Amino acid sequence: MFLFAAQLHLSGKTASPESGRALALMPLAGLWYWMVCLPLFRFLALRWVWRLALWWRFLWRLARMELHLTPTHPDGVGGLGYLEVVQTHLAPLAFAISLLVAAGFAEEMSVGASFDPIYLATAIIVIIDIVLFLGPPCFFAFKLMECRERGLRDYTVLAARYVEDFERKWLGEAPHAEEPLLGTPDLQSLADLGNSVGVVRNMRLAPVSIRLLAIILAAALLPMPPLFLFKYPVAEMAQKLFMKLTGL
Repeated sequence: MFLFAAQLHLSGKTASPESGRALALMPLAGLWYWMVCLPLFRFLALRWVWRLALWWRFLWRLARMELHLTPTHPDGVGGLGYLEVVQTHLAPLAFAISLLVAAGFAEEMSVGASFDPIYLATAIIVIIDIVLFLGPPCFFAFKLMECRERGLRDYTVLAARYVEDFERKWLGEAPHAEEPLLGTPDLQSLADLGNSVGVVRNMRLAPVSIRLLAIILAAALLPMPPLFLFKYPVAEMAQKLFMKLTGL
């Protein structure tokens, strides 16, 4: 709807002449539409645009600050993992955008419009949703890259020192005989250090996971499948299948 003026209908126009004739025949309904429904829709749409703009500006300014990011944080993004939770709450907005697009196409196809533009519009809507809802977390990419490089440098040096001391203590020419090898905490510390280095190495460059991407894509694509009923009517297909099976 952001790309096709006929789909947005922000001006109050409709693609169906029958809808306009119905409003002319029912002045009270038309007055309610023009005075209440349309202004309310515009207000809600512009309010969400304003909120998204503020959210983008906030994350942009936050990403430019001196952040204390921990490379070994369990969330894999230096402690910024909660941003993914915030972005997940924006999935209903992605669903609403796709729903408006789907409603506009449904209205136009009900009066004989072509079905083919839906494929391109669906791809464009998916791209727009990805940019709108997954773009702001990418502002932290450079910060997270620096954090990962710093963590790899520090923890690699620490691991090298620990491994040298471990080998000198347990694998040297004069093994440590006073402390039994079985049950020693040195082995567990070695494993924990390896896990820490692995966490740093596998850090993501943005607080965006496969789960968040799947949620946004599902919200963007969910309103689109019902449009295929205009091209492939289920009742008609079921009737044809029944006639072929029964030979009628």
